[in-house]
Amino acid sequence: MERRGTFLRRERMETIQLHLNGSYVECSHFGSQSEGTTTPGLNSDNDFLISNNIKNIVTNWRDWEDGRQNLLMLHDEITPPQQYLLQVINTSTPETATSINDDMCVRKYSGQVLLSVERWKQESEQILSTRSVITKKDLL
Repeated sequence: MERRGTFLRRERMETIQLHLNGSYVECSHFGSQSEGTTTPGLNSDNDFLISNNIKNIVTNWRDWEDGRQNLLMLHDEITPPQQYLLQVINTSTPETATSINDDMCVRKYSGQVLLSVERWKQESEQILSTRSVITKKDLL
């Protein structure tokens, strides 16, 4: 419990520091190290997640926000139960996007404009391959 409390304080301090530097992200530690459930001799690692709050991901149309990039969570018959498609919504009106204005998007056979996880992964891998260390400046 003491170790978990320490990691929760670290999460909060890291989040506050990034907010003060102008980056609105949330920091989370998880896994056996932060939960205090490590087994001696296993050399467990430290799991750290930074969540960027730039996009508004909604499950319901009433959660749409003016001026932000909104993505609607969709689930269809071919999507695995634990995964969702993210449909692009206009920033100025709560309507689905009809044109592709971003290289990260693709058009589904049904005509829906979706965020492409493959393109996102490719861009992330390209960014990460050029840096040996991710700095706080990269998060801004």
